[in-house]
Amino acid sequence: ENNYKSFKEFSNAMKEYIDYYNNERIQAKTKWMPPV
Repeated sequence: ENNYKSFKEFSNAMKEYIDYYNNERIQAKTKWMPPV
């Protein structure tokens, strides 16, 4: 559980997580092949 000091800090963390979720996680699921 994270405690963020400001909304901006929370927003930046969400952007990083969304980027990870949409890019790196998918590659692991498809045996490291990039999305078509």
